[in-house]
Amino acid sequence: MSDVLEHLHDLPTALGEVSRVLKPGGVFVFDTINRTVLSYVLTIVLAQELLKVVPPHTHDWRLYVRPEELSMLLQKLGFEVDTAHFVGMKPSFDLSLLPLGKVPLGNFYQAPDALRVNYLGWARRRDRP
Repeated sequence: MSDVLEHLHDLPTALGEVSRVLKPGGVFVFDTINRTVLSYVLTIVLAQELLKVVPPHTHDWRLYVRPEELSMLLQKLGFEVDTAHFVGMKPSFDLSLLPLGKVPLGNFYQAPDALRVNYLGWARRRDRP
């Protein structure tokens, strides 16, 4: 589930549905945005308000999910999950795009030690709830 969790107003219900429809032993893969000051500055102030690469009101910082919160919720819903397996993501910067008036972001790359903005992870549904 990519770029979805940070938009859900009722995360427990949505993840409960994922647990309900996923076969025992099935894997739930996700990426989302961490609720930190840095994520607020980068995703809302910079990307949404200043650079306008994201439409207004796309993100609500209050809906961002900290890794430990997501882990606890998934465990409560019958998943095996370990935040040590979560991986941060960072964009590369392409400064050649600046004169063209484009946002100088390149591809994202994995940053295992940097969960402060976005992160991806996985959880396995237990065989028995």
